[in-house]
Amino acid sequence: MVRENGTPSQQPAGTAGDPARDSGGDAARGEAASESAPQEEARRATAIADPATGDAADTTAAADTPTAQPTRSADDAGPGAGSGPAAGDDPATGGEPAATGDARQRRKLKTVRDMLLSMAVITVGALFFYFVQPTDTGQDPVRAVDYAVEASTASRAAPYDLVVPEGLDEEWRATSVRYRQSSDHGAFWRIGFMDPDNQYVALGQADGPVRAFVNDFAQGAQDTGDTVTVDGREWAVHTGGKYDALVSEEGDVTTVVTGTAGAEQLEAFAASLAPHANQ
Repeated sequence: MVRENGTPSQQPAGTAGDPARDSGGDAARGEAASESAPQEEARRATAIADPATGDAADTTAAADTPTAQPTRSADDAGPGAGSGPAAGDDPATGGEPAATGDARQRRKLKTVRDMLLSMAVITVGALFFYFVQPTDTGQDPVRAVDYAVEASTASRAAPYDLVVPEGLDEEWRATSVRYRQSSDHGAFWRIGFMDPDNQYVALGQADGPVRAFVNDFAQGAQDTGDTVTVDGREWAVHTGGKYDALVSEEGDVTTVVTGTAGAEQLEAFAASLAPHANQ
């Protein structure tokens, strides 16, 4: 190349258009690339190091073996971790597996069913026993008592002449007998009977205050002012909402015949009274 002043220009070495320089540059870059490959592998080996020992780890093992993930504790977990139900839990049963809840429900139902079956069996057995038990419809429901021994004992202890019924037929049944030497009404003697019509008739004797005794024993029956004479003995007639009564007074002793029976039965019972044989 000739400059305008006639001096030839010098071409700089290694400039574009020089084949030798181009081929030399390619060779240099190839060598640099070949030299940098081992260095890159070394850096990778250095990066994969054992945290505990600081030694470089086996790059082949690191490449071929999956890295184990560290186990996270409950403290490492974020807020709300572990608060949800576990897999297989039923939120409706408070975290209890659905299968366990169903089994418990079946046990409860079975217990209730067994209880009902037991009650049904007991009820059937009781009804069977009730209906097959033989009954005597003609049996007297009144339990009669024997007042003879009690009357003998009371007649010896009483401070007055004790009276007892005599000559009553078997349809008159004594149901109670009692003597008390000391009571609110003094020495107190009583016998309870059921008459042939299953009406109550009672005999009472006491040597305490008359009005209190009659009011208590005859259940509040009041004196009508009428009298009736039975076998020569005079009785005052009393009537009340619950009991009627015949009242006889002799000295300090008051004798009362009272009950739910009618006047005729009361008079029949009063006619049977006589001093006890031990008197």
